[in-house]
Amino acid sequence: MDADAGTFDLAFVLHEPLGPASAWATRCEAGESLEVMRYPGIPFAIPGPAPRGFLFLGDLTSYPAICSILETLDGEIPATAYLIAHDPLDYTFDFPQGEHITAQWISNEQSFIDHIADTDYTDFYTWIGAESSETRAAKKHLQTHAGMPKTHMNAQGYWNKGRAMGKSN
Repeated sequence: MDADAGTFDLAFVLHEPLGPASAWATRCEAGESLEVMRYPGIPFAIPGPAPRGFLFLGDLTSYPAICSILETLDGEIPATAYLIAHDPLDYTFDFPQGEHITAQWISNEQSFIDHIADTDYTDFYTWIGAESSETRAAKKHLQTHAGMPKTHMNAQGYWNKGRAMGKSN
């Protein structure tokens, strides 16, 4: 993002079935414009009191958000991120580095639960943004098996496997 120039980069994840953004991205040419709308949102802020750590679960669709949040965190609070790779190219995307950041891509043949089941996330804050069924499963596991309260979690399904989302005009 270049605030002075009033520009930013926008990445599209191409997938099947094609949703409106993927369909546009597959047929656009250099110089074309696109009208977009952004939901008004509240920027990420460290919840108070500060948690013992952060857990981020996502995939390429939430990669920009997770990286952005990781870059803003206080270096004293440990942060762990697991992102599911749905394509071999996903593994080429790097994560922010830091002494207290542990981040890795995991195979789409695995689930988040495969990686979080044996760790104590008591007093952690969790942020989940991935395919809807993966998001629900991880949220349920953390609430049921790890005793994580809803107030310590932000979970949102970013997409649904096998379903185009949005409306095309």
